[in-house]
Amino acid sequence: MIMKLFSKTKKEKKPAVSKTLAAPMAPALHGGYAKPLQGFFLVRRPYMSEKAHGLERHRAYVFLVNPSANKIMVKRYVEERYKVNVERVNITNIAPKAKQFRRHVSRVGGRKKAIVRVREGQRIEIS
Repeated sequence: MIMKLFSKTKKEKKPAVSKTLAAPMAPALHGGYAKPLQGFFLVRRPYMSEKAHGLERHRAYVFLVNPSANKIMVKRYVEERYKVNVERVNITNIAPKAKQFRRHVSRVGGRKKAIVRVREGQRIEIS
């Protein structure tokens, strides 16, 4: 029995995983299968606040994005959707916060924002 623990038989190696950029999967809806993130599931909506409005002067626009989205996916989506050239994408995660109303404490969900900067002379029309 002890000899089996130290036997010199070789174990089978697992095949190497390819390092290609795979798109995150969208949640499966109504029992269907999950699809790669795209369109609405990737970039949810433009985000308007005083700070985001001020960033428009510097050719930067703010979008709420899916928590599993990354910079490359956001850049491709914005370039395709708005027909602009994206210079840079910065992504920030906003942590959930606790809110209190009288004796009740609740949580306000966190979100993920993408700040997209476009090339000089280009604009994104956000209504």
